[in-house]
Amino acid sequence: MTEALNDDNHEDSTDPVNPEISPLNTQENFPDLKRGIKLPQSPLQWSTANDFFKLTFLNHPITPDDLNNNINTMVTVVYNYFSGNFGHVDNNSSVEFERKYQTFSTKDLKKALKKLKLENGSILEIKFVAKKLRIHLNKSNNTELHNSDSHASADIDHDHLIVHATLSQRWTKWVKSFEYFLVASNVTDKKRQRALLLHLAGPEVQEVFETLSDTGDDYATALEKLDAYFKPQKNIPFERHMFRQATQDPSETMDTYVTRLKRLVQTCDYGTLSNEMIRDQVLEKCYSTLLRRRLLREETLTLDVILRIARALEASDRQAQQIEGTKNSESDAEKSSAYVIQP
Repeated sequence: MTEALNDDNHEDSTDPVNPEISPLNTQENFPDLKRGIKLPQSPLQWSTANDFFKLTFLNHPITPDDLNNNINTMVTVVYNYFSGNFGHVDNNSSVEFERKYQTFSTKDLKKALKKLKLENGSILEIKFVAKKLRIHLNKSNNTELHNSDSHASADIDHDHLIVHATLSQRWTKWVKSFEYFLVASNVTDKKRQRALLLHLAGPEVQEVFETLSDTGDDYATALEKLDAYFKPQKNIPFERHMFRQATQDPSETMDTYVTRLKRLVQTCDYGTLSNEMIRDQVLEKCYSTLLRRRLLREETLTLDVILRIARALEASDRQAQQIEGTKNSESDAEKSSAYVIQP
């Protein structure tokens, strides 16, 4: 396969078994490929590549009806897979990309990444911009944490925690999306699930996976090992600190605020006290003073009671604003008509 990809002078040949098939015109049918693409360096990477090719060509088999175009497609798929995942031997693109994007802000990088994806840009450039964007976001997160947490305990390693917390959250969301894909695609074979997991996760995750021990040969074991890597042990004091800092925004409904608190409390290990902690947090950090006073009058205050009262107050506030807005409009109209000279 390597020779075929790197050879510029393909010879025409006729299939001896099927003489009816015309010779391939290489200059017309084969793409103009760059030389020196990198190939997998480990058995795992080769296995993942083979599984990808099997799945691809199983869905799009080569037929003798249009042999030239089919083979052209096959070569393109193989080339794009290797060049996209492993790059080129003599590849200076990273230097060019660094020069191109060195002055880009986080906002600029987001726009550039979106544009590259919409226009089916270079896989290598997409990966470069995505990686640079992750670095920007991690730096931004570290700065925000330092500014908002200046009074926290000195024994908490903020830089370490925020990087790993972000990585853990991204990994959890990605796995959930991937498992939806498995169900939608009806992929039930455990080895195929494992191969797709490693392929779609990308070369960086594959490199991490190769350093892990006892990874087995099925999906469940592979996922368990990757989960253990990407989900480090929780720092309970830090998680609880983040929970206690959660304040309701002025534009945030009580339902949205409580949902946010429920997500945060999951990593705090409060156990059966979780709902009580959310209740107390709402009382202390809710935006409305009127709501706080109303809740304090309740003898038995639960989350359900909080939501019921908050929804009623929010609805009445919206309705009152509409009524007051209508009255103000009518009053302005009356004032204007008072200055009209009657005939």
